Amino acid sequence: MPGRHPADKPVENRDQTRHKLETMWRYWAAWLEILARTRTRYFCTRHLWLVDLMSGSGHHVSREHPDRVRAGTSVLAAWRAIQTQQAHPGVGVTLHACDIDAARTTALDAGLESLRGKTPDGLRAIVHQGDYAEHIQPIIDEIRRPCGAPFLGGNHAHRSLWLLDPYGVADIPRR
Repeated sequence: MPGRHPADKPVENRDQTRHKLETMWRYWAAWLEILARTRTRYFCTRHLWLVDLMSGSGHHVSREHPDRVRAGTSVLAAWRAIQTQQAHPGVGVTLHACDIDAARTTALDAGLESLRGKTPDGLRAIVHQGDYAEHIQPIIDEIRRPCGAPFLGGNHAHRSLWLLDPYGVADIPRR
């Protein structure tokens, strides 16, 4: 139907989306676990960032799930961040999620609200509404700031994992 957003279709009808959700569920966990266990003089692993630049509303319509929805990538990332912080006290994970659609970011922010504060350090999840290109540099600047954790190396660099998943390449401006 013309004008319908792809996310309006049940996730069971979208093989690429189902595959992406499974892949990111596993990858968020593996990436966070590896870095949370790492102690190196080359970068700080006491704070990690997950960034989902085209996050959507945080859920997908589902025909098969009992709740009729399945978690989207940002909610999956939030769950993995909580698991990491619980398993590795002292490691903080920040989630940045961005979408151009105000209704989707409002829904995502509401969905993440119940996950904030679930760990001793609390889940830090920031939802940005607008063109992702406007939010990239402030996110990078935040990641580059020293977090105050003790660090032996001369470079207090942090690590981040970014997901950029548009509905088509036309969504990605050349700039």
